[in-house]
Parts: sequence; structure tokens; C-alpha cells
Amino acid sequence: MADYKGIQGYTVQSLASDPPASVGLGQLWYNSASNVWKIGAVGAGAWAAGNNRNTQIYDGMGCGSTTAALTACGSGGTGPTPGNQTGAETYDGTSWATANAAPTAARVVGGGGVQTSAIVAGGYAISGYYTESFTFDGTNWTEVADINLSREGLGGAASTDTAALICGGSGPNSNPPRTRGDTETYNGTCWTEVNDMNVAKYNTSTLGTSTACLSVGGFPGATASNEEWDGTCWSEEADLNDARQSLAGQATGIGTITAAIVTGGNPPAPATVSVQTESWNGTAWTSVADLATARSNSMAGGIQTSGLISGGNISGSPHTNATELWDGAPQAVQTVTTS
Repeated sequence: MADYKGIQGYTVQSLASDPPASVGLGQLWYNSASNVWKIGAVGAGAWAAGNNRNTQIYDGMGCGSTTAALTACGSGGTGPTPGNQTGAETYDGTSWATANAAPTAARVVGGGGVQTSAIVAGGYAISGYYTESFTFDGTNWTEVADINLSREGLGGAASTDTAALICGGSGPNSNPPRTRGDTETYNGTCWTEVNDMNVAKYNTSTLGTSTACLSVGGFPGATASNEEWDGTCWSEEADLNDARQSLAGQATGIGTITAAIVTGGNPPAPATVSVQTESWNGTAWTSVADLATARSNSMAGGIQTSGLISGGNISGSPHTNATELWDGAPQAVQTVTTS
């Protein structure tokens, strides 16, 4: 029978104190001070409170990481003129700071990218459904080519301000507005219409890049629909466990989306807002740790194992400036029980 040295190539260490969790990850040792075996392991994911943003906003664009995030536009705000917003904020891993305002006040916009190279497209402005798009270089906003179809509530995914995708949304068609499955991609110069989604929807959470992303949940009715974009076509994938619209989400994908997370949103009536978080492994969704505060229409950034959401609609109040941080792979030292 193989022993530990035969498997690992070295003997178990005897240590007077535990090493940092990150150093001990995947290792087994004997703690001679407490006379127990220890192992470095990955614990369950959890949400933790972060510093509040400066404005109470929902339905804006969010992108970036837990150390360099960006939000722009949306609805809400405080003071004498709440409503559609031009405001933008950046996050440095600790605090939110006010950035230069976007060119036009709009809500339920699409877009994505990183803090220093992002794009916002479409949405709903005072004049109605919106076709304009504009990019952000970390300091300034620049108006670029219009999208082909004016709409709000569209999903958006981007790696930079020159490689973006928008999908779904609700477009002008008198009353009620028409739900769309249209998809467009941006190459830094113009928007091009490409293959439609299989399920027309709006208020969908779109995670990833312009060549590999997921479109999760949405309206009408709050759906559990999940589709994957491979750069050419949409394919239907395993549904969410619980149907919702207006979720926030993060994803990691190179070539294909195999790691994503979505949270919050609006379930079907009579429920109002959700705390539920689900994690995607490329095949199925699994329920993981709940948000501290139920909310929908938040702005998100990050990846499956390290993300954040800010703002959004919460129960009993129209909107919030609260931030929550997700650690999907916390490292911990655990005691090994033997019998």
C-alpha cells in the first residue's frame, strides 16, 4: 500500500505553527503545538460587505475587477434631479471615486470591458430608446458608432472597448415594447448584426467577452433560460435552478464559458428581489452562498472566484449604494479529524 511519501514525493512535515493558508494550500502537515493534523484547503464561497459607492444607482453598466471596477449611467441618484444618470464611478479595491460623466444620461444600458477600456451602448434616455454608444479610456468618454437597433434592457459583454457584444433587449414597437433576440458585435469601428438569440428576452445578465459569453435569465416572466455564444451562434445550455430577471453576474472564459456566477435579481411574482447566488461550471448551475441583502438591477465586475456587485434595487427602498464582495475560493487551514 502506497504511503504519503510515495504519493507526494516527500514526508509529512511537523510544524510548530500553521503556515499562511495560501502557502499551505493543498498540503498536509502535523501541528506539534496543538497535536493535530492540518491541511490547507479551499473553503466555501461567501459574500462580504464592501465600502458604499457614492451614489444610489441601479440599471447601469458595471465591469472590471474587485481591484479596478467601473460603473456608468443607470437610474436613481440623490438630490433634486434623480432619474437617468450620466455619472460614473471607479473602485480601487477599497473605495469608490467619482469619474468623468458619460455623454448622455441613460439607464438599462449594455456594455462591458475593464476599468480603463470600456463601452456603454443603447439603453433608455429621455428621448426614448437609445442607439448611441460611447467608450471610456480610464479618464475620458468618446462617442463612437451607433448600434443598429435602438433598445433598452440589453445584455452586454466586452473584453475591451474595441471588442464588444450586445444582445436581447426591448425595442420600440408602440405599446407594449417588443422583446428582442437581436445580437450585435463591435470591432472598434462599427456594430454588425449577427445571429439572433434562441430566446428573445430583456433584462438578461450577459457574462464574458464578445466571442465567448453567457446570457442568463431575463424577462418576460422571469426566465431560467441560459444561452452560450461562441462567437458565431447561440446554443441553449442548462437552465438556472431558479428563474430570475435583472441578475448581476461575473464570468471567466477563454474560448468557451466554463466558470460563471450570477446573483440577486427578480424572481417570478409574488417574490420581489432575490438573495440567491448560483455558480456555473460549464455544465450545470449550483446554488452557493446568498447575498447579505436581496437586490436586483445591480452593477457587477470580476470573475467567478472574485467579484463584486454595487447598487441596485432592494426590498422596501427604491435603490441602494451598498457594495458586496464575493470570494468564491477562500483559502483556509482546516483540522483533519481522524478516528
